[in-house]
Amino acid sequence: MIKNIIFDIGGIILDDSVENLSKIFDKDMSEVYKKIYSGNFKKCLLGKLNITEYIKEFENDKDYKYISEILEPSKQEIMNPLIKENYEYICNLKNRGYHIYILSNLTKETYNHLNYLIDINKYFDGAIFSYEVGIKKPDKEIFEMIINRYNLNTNETIFFDDKERIVNGAIQSGLKAKVFKSIDDVETELIK
Repeated sequence: MIKNIIFDIGGIILDDSVENLSKIFDKDMSEVYKKIYSGNFKKCLLGKLNITEYIKEFENDKDYKYISEILEPSKQEIMNPLIKENYEYICNLKNRGYHIYILSNLTKETYNHLNYLIDINKYFDGAIFSYEVGIKKPDKEIFEMIINRYNLNTNETIFFDDKERIVNGAIQSGLKAKVFKSIDDVETELIK
């Protein structure tokens, strides 16, 4: 029986999709999206580089205007909006007696945005963020960290992420894990 549910943030609680950015700018943002989330962005996720410093790396890039606007901390409410339906569902899971955790590759700036939008301590029993621990998913060590820090029984725990490669990493680390496409995926797993 599942008692503990671990969620990623991006694609589940916050909309960090290229589709969202394309809608905002009314143009295909695939190329800009790839530029932003490759290269040194990994250092931001590991807490080794802040977003302001990272943005400066693109000063001579033809897409600098878009990149700086997308990453600007004060614009995160537009660029990474809360997926309200999913958040409310997760809050309901907590009210139904499940223990809810977060395991996410986040920059400190995205964490600050998330914490501004929602009361992390009210609905989540614990969280591990890559920028705090210097490790990111799908590294086996970060999955072991959440299991050990919160004394989670892997037979009673399931992890949801919107990226298959990360779900595969969780499974290889001994966690039951599923790709999140909608809240229906969670309900399906909980009634098994």
